[in-house]
Amino acid sequence: MVSEILVARHGETDWNFNGKWQGHTDRPLNERGLEQARVLATKLSSIRIDSIYASDLARARTTAEIIASAVGVSNVEIDARLRERNLGSFEGLSSDEICAILGIPRHKLTIKEIGANETIEKWGSFANRIRSAVDDIRARNSDKRVLIVAHGGVMAALSMIILNDFETPRKFTNGEIIRLSFEDEWSIQFSGSQ
Repeated sequence: MVSEILVARHGETDWNFNGKWQGHTDRPLNERGLEQARVLATKLSSIRIDSIYASDLARARTTAEIIASAVGVSNVEIDARLRERNLGSFEGLSSDEICAILGIPRHKLTIKEIGANETIEKWGSFANRIRSAVDDIRARNSDKRVLIVAHGGVMAALSMIILNDFETPRKFTNGEIIRLSFEDEWSIQFSGSQ
């Protein structure tokens, strides 16, 4: 049986605009983010979506609700396991500020390489949480097309897990979509909207 899961990054927040790392900090969409959610909804309205899941953080949940309204899905299922990585004491800081603390060049800073301390979720725990959530969603929705609205770090973790490439994490823009397919194993497409 083939399962298809589209994963979209939420619309922009003020912290995205200002280059601040959000993690679990619950920031709402800004006006541009609301527009990005509406554009996503328009793109997705031409295809069948059987169910929608979202992180419980407002930026993902609101994006999902806007899309659900456009595609005729009556209920967005909230799953806290789809949250962004908990960045603890780094939340609200810019990339430059985090690089100064870590003593690394900016091009080396990724959701994976941010490290872990007593306040930051370990990369392995984060990746396992995301993998578990997506595997459960797939198991409940075989032969269906599902949309997950989550975060850039979630999408990066999924791409690394599926490609088995933990050295070159991808970055995803607000409103970007990837496509996951599962037959005997996971595959991933980065081509964009559908």
